[in-house]
Amino acid sequence: MDEEGKSVKEKAVASKTRLRGADLRGADLNDADLSDANLSEANLSKASMRKVNLQDANLQGANLMDAYLRGASFKGANLRGANLVEANVRWTNFSDANLCEANLSGANLIEADLSEADMRRANLIEADLKNANLKEADLSGADLSEADLRNVKNLSCFQLKRAKIDKNTKLPDYIKVTWTSADEFECEIVE
Repeated sequence: MDEEGKSVKEKAVASKTRLRGADLRGADLNDADLSDANLSEANLSKASMRKVNLQDANLQGANLMDAYLRGASFKGANLRGANLVEANVRWTNFSDANLCEANLSGANLIEADLSEADMRRANLIEADLKNANLKEADLSGADLSEADLRNVKNLSCFQLKRAKIDKNTKLPDYIKVTWTSADEFECEIVE
């Protein structure tokens, strides 16, 4: 098949090292292997990327707004400053990923694996993290205002105290927060 007859997915997989700044808005990239790809500054808004492999990929500053990423793997990927507003990343693997300063506001992160992810200063306002795994995730400066953290796994008071939460943040049953002022709180693990 010549280059002209290739689908967007085939072209993306074939040239994954040359996708910096690519316009892939609304593209069908389901099940594609884009591991180690350079997608920094790429526009992937509204792309369908179910079960895509983006392990160790560079997506720094990429636009993934409203993208469908269910079951994708971003293990070890660089998503620093990426826009994932309203993205569907349910069942997605972000273990050991760099999500520093990423915008995940309103994102569906239900049952996502965020273990050991670097989420410093990430925007998680109104994100749905129910049943997500936050084992050893760095939440320093992350904004979890109005986020849903019910039933998250492996969240500690140490992590929570380093993040920003508000009285509308929904917490797991095993964490009790007592507000001491408008933005200060005490945290304890309850059995």
